[in-house]
Amino acid sequence: MTSVRKGCIRCAGLEPIEFNFDAEQSRQRVLPAVKAAAKRMKTEQRAKLLTENLPDLLKVTVPSEPTGECEPLRWDEVRKMSTDRIDFGGHTKTHPILSSVAGERELLEEINGSKIRIEQELGKPVRHFAYPNGTQADVNTAAIDEVKRSGFRTAALAQGGVNFKNADPFLLRRIVVQADTPDLIFGRDATGFRR
Repeated sequence: MTSVRKGCIRCAGLEPIEFNFDAEQSRQRVLPAVKAAAKRMKTEQRAKLLTENLPDLLKVTVPSEPTGECEPLRWDEVRKMSTDRIDFGGHTKTHPILSSVAGERELLEEINGSKIRIEQELGKPVRHFAYPNGTQADVNTAAIDEVKRSGFRTAALAQGGVNFKNADPFLLRRIVVQADTPDLIFGRDATGFRR
């Protein structure tokens, strides 16, 4: 007889979610709710959820460093890519939703801190910024003002689309490109032409 593992997740702003670990449908239902709640949490709450609460509930050990497909680029790779006409921009230090950041000091550390680190590693100015998560609700006036004060020239939301002449340079749209996006589709989207 096999036992069914069940759990209950309590995330800020959500009713407790009960689910069966062994049922794919149950796991698939819970994942988007947990991700949405985690994005809205304060930095400390989110860190505790991801490094303590969920691993304890799921009975897993989180590696101290990302592995495999989750491993980020190394700085030597970034420097090489930077010399090959690839531009790197800021995106914060810990990926908080900027509209939920508590105060000016944390905004400064997240936004300007990421810019400073990249500039130190690459030895050249960082001019562009991408808002974490990137919906309009994730960005507020305080965040935009800090992006401007930090010396960025542009900032992009995660909302798809092209930008026209009078677009706000601190609320730009993006063209989403996946690893398997065909060149012709990318070219069509980048020029603003669609069927």
